[in-house]
Amino acid sequence: MFNAPIPGQSLTSAPKNYPWERPPETTDPAEAVKFHIEKLSDPDVLDNVVFLMEYGLPIDTLVKSFLTAGVARGVHTIDTSLLIAPVIHRFLVSAAEDVGINYKEEFSKDPERKELSDKKAMLLFKKAFKAMPKEPEDPGYQLVKEVVEQPSEVKEATPAEKKPVGLMVKRST
Repeated sequence: MFNAPIPGQSLTSAPKNYPWERPPETTDPAEAVKFHIEKLSDPDVLDNVVFLMEYGLPIDTLVKSFLTAGVARGVHTIDTSLLIAPVIHRFLVSAAEDVGINYKEEFSKDPERKELSDKKAMLLFKKAFKAMPKEPEDPGYQLVKEVVEQPSEVKEATPAEKKPVGLMVKRST
């Protein structure tokens, strides 16, 4: 717990100590694309990447990971990453299509996930509706009727009911 760096400690180390603090190896986006394509074309790396895509890791996440690693190693800058991201993305899409696997573009644009959550909500609603009393003789029927027919009003607490909360509240012992 106490092994974390103290604030400002990075300012006391030697300048240009890390690769991202030095000038990048390349500033040309074409060279940066060539670097990443060569790395991704390695059969071992490509097998691992295809495996990750096949098991649901989105291509967008993979691209961001590769480009962040390139910046951390000092290969290129963040600006270059933004420029070459679509090219690396397209390379991975074509690799996935060549192998014939199903892949995801992004996590957030998953229509199956939204459909599943909608189905869950509908099942919960149906279950709650079946449990509601239907006949005037059933206990709780009048309560359900009042809740359904009248909109609920939010009752604000009176000053006597409000209790102070927080770190600086005086507490009685």
